[in-house]
Amino acid sequence: MVLTVVFTSGLSLYVRSRTRAEIDAPFMYSYLLLSFGLAILVAIFSTLILLVYANNRFSLPSVLVFLCFLYSFLSTFTLSLIDCLIAIGMLKFSMLFDFLLVLIQILIGAVFVVLNQTSEIVAILVSFLASYSIISFSALTLLAYLFPYSNIKFRQEVNTLIKKSKHLYVVGISAGVVDRIDKLVIGFFLPLEVLGKYALTSGILAFGRFLPEAIAKSMFFEREQNKTQISGINPPPKSIAIFCGSLFLSMCAAEAIVFLFGEEWNLPFTFTLLFALQELVRAYYQMSISNLLLSKRADIVSKSARYLLFLSLIFIPLFTHLIGIYGPPTSLILLYLIMYGYTSLSQAKGGSH
Repeated sequence: MVLTVVFTSGLSLYVRSRTRAEIDAPFMYSYLLLSFGLAILVAIFSTLILLVYANNRFSLPSVLVFLCFLYSFLSTFTLSLIDCLIAIGMLKFSMLFDFLLVLIQILIGAVFVVLNQTSEIVAILVSFLASYSIISFSALTLLAYLFPYSNIKFRQEVNTLIKKSKHLYVVGISAGVVDRIDKLVIGFFLPLEVLGKYALTSGILAFGRFLPEAIAKSMFFEREQNKTQISGINPPPKSIAIFCGSLFLSMCAAEAIVFLFGEEWNLPFTFTLLFALQELVRAYYQMSISNLLLSKRADIVSKSARYLLFLSLIFIPLFTHLIGIYGPPTSLILLYLIMYGYTSLSQAKGGSH
């Protein structure tokens, strides 16, 4: 996931910040070609890391290595296609493909588990590969229909895309590192069994972030429909609704952990509450970033991402050392509040829409 963010985040952010009029057939096919190449790079590097990690520990079957390569490639490329659909205003199709992606994974995975003809990891990988293949093929077919192919100077178009998107990579890299550094810090400061609980609980609770992320992404879609843009500061009722929705989903996820894995894997309710609050503040930061991108203030976006990355490397380890497992969400709440204030103030100075 970190490699996916490092290689593709800047390009996806740049494409999502374009208006529909700016995305023509040359732009689209150049984006697809570049996304395909970047997905190949992610697959190569992730497979090499897997092989290096496994060296002198255990022998990996060649089939499993090949499946991991395909998984890395297809998951990265499919994510780029979904972002592309959002960029051109096909929000309903992106939602449909996301829903079908999960549904296909569950159904195929369940069939393999019931048949019990292979290991669970292979069953999971095959279900992922099948779902990503179906969705990526469907998305490519839709894009080919919407953008008929014509003679395109790919080299020139790809170079232009790289130049115009490179300043946004720091934004994606910052978000990817901040979202994942907490587990490294927990593993360093606390016992491994705590890391296991934290990784499981935070991973499942993170599903609740789809609500605020959907709002942030819908801002680009609303701009295309000439609707009123969501401002950097939202009314209190919406804040309460987002928080309550995230908290409810987090509570459901916590109960699911107890049901599936047992009470010993669950963390206190105060952690769930703190995590839900973290997601609320994170949502506001994302929406302020979306506003800045729509306002063509990429310079402020890049600066805020660098500040967020630098401060997270200090705050998260410090707070984890002081208050243990509550350190990462507490420090992230403070960091997102600081960065939300910075981006909102910068937007106000530059003039908001």
